[in-house]
Amino acid sequence: LKGLNSKNQLVLNSNQRKIARDNLLSQLKEQGFKANPSSIASNGIIITENNNSLFSLNEYKKGLFFVQGELSQLPSASIKKEGKFSLLDGFSGKGGKAIASSLLFPDCVIDALEISSSQILRLKENIDRMNLKNINIVQADFFDFMKSSPLYDVILIDPPCSSIGVISKYPELKTLVSKANILILAEKQKAALHLSVTKLKPGGELIYSVCTFTIDETKEVIDDFL
Repeated sequence: LKGLNSKNQLVLNSNQRKIARDNLLSQLKEQGFKANPSSIASNGIIITENNNSLFSLNEYKKGLFFVQGELSQLPSASIKKEGKFSLLDGFSGKGGKAIASSLLFPDCVIDALEISSSQILRLKENIDRMNLKNINIVQADFFDFMKSSPLYDVILIDPPCSSIGVISKYPELKTLVSKANILILAEKQKAALHLSVTKLKPGGELIYSVCTFTIDETKEVIDDFL
């Protein structure tokens, strides 16, 4: 809980197609940034100080990194498939997992599914800046899309949750989250999981993640699914 009340740190995911993490880290330090390699995300860099000018750097403009939390980098890294395969990033948001997956698996074909126009705008900006060619943006409601979607080799879902795990980033959540709201979200998460498994190809992978740690949205959702 102490960590949730601490200052939110900016975390980068380095574009390993263009630059090794250690080389990018050295370049950032040379320009006055205090930064450390992540101990849990193999391509992650934690910026601890002087992040205000980060997005004016040539390294940013050239697509050498994008912003993605440490734990958010792990779902894509957990994919076991190799070579050419199809991937759905459901509830894509700004597309962090789609972009991370694209960098790790350049031969895969990714559908980034998101309903929000503002989120899609951010996603498109990152895709263009990083010159990624294997991500297709699909604007639709997750449940509507899945009714007639194709089958996928890998499905990543990070459905809406109480977001308690990122309170340090959004402190207003301390007064907005309620037990009733958590239970409503948990039911939608269960529905998303049960629907997703019907859209997997034989031998496919289904990866579920949420940025919260309530029992209702983690253990109980998984128990219900299994």
